[in-house]
Amino acid sequence: MYNAFSIQDPFYHLDITTSLTYTYDNGIKVSKEFVVSPNDPTISTDGLIIKLVGNFVPPYSFENRKFVMPDPSTDTNNHRHTLPLTDKSMLLPADYFGTLCNQIGIDYKTFSLQPDFCQARQGSCLDGQINDYWMDDMAKLNSSEPAEYLLSSYSTDAKLMKADGQLFLDIPIHNQSSAILTIKLDAKYFVFFDDETPDVISSFEEMSQSVELNIKVTVPAEFPVSLFE
Repeated sequence: MYNAFSIQDPFYHLDITTSLTYTYDNGIKVSKEFVVSPNDPTISTDGLIIKLVGNFVPPYSFENRKFVMPDPSTDTNNHRHTLPLTDKSMLLPADYFGTLCNQIGIDYKTFSLQPDFCQARQGSCLDGQINDYWMDDMAKLNSSEPAEYLLSSYSTDAKLMKADGQLFLDIPIHNQSSAILTIKLDAKYFVFFDDETPDVISSFEEMSQSVELNIKVTVPAEFPVSLFE
């Protein structure tokens, strides 16, 4: 048997660390780190404002999907229970579920009242079950083809977590992604350096009283998805 879960809207969790080195009027250089995230997108301190404008983590779409995994309390000798979560659980389209023929959840009445019930082949009206999709995906992997429904097709190290009575599917995102920050600072505290030329090019103080910079950074991220039965 399997447990099936509906999926709530996903959210991203990421921290962006910005390192700044600046020089006071007395020539003292100071380096500080500041952390912003979607939950805490703005830092304002000592004439410095850092704001997370947007993050561009590659999205996963779980719209109209259900998360299914084997129930370890049933069929305890099934080797599938020993497999990693990502190889035994799947994300299936929600319209695969229902009470009609060849849907996951077909009821006995529909099965027994199918046309030509007595002449139908054995197992008719019972195709398209969870195990069928799992077997198909495992066959694809054995043929070096990408799986269609297995969780491993999204992430090989996803994991389930429980917090505040809710079940979460945590999917780390390892490929590079980008975010846009704005940094607004009091110009009198900053000087411009070039990596190739160690001399000071110019000071912001000479240009204006304040300056706003747009910078692009790469960030690691995780993708928690809230599940409910």
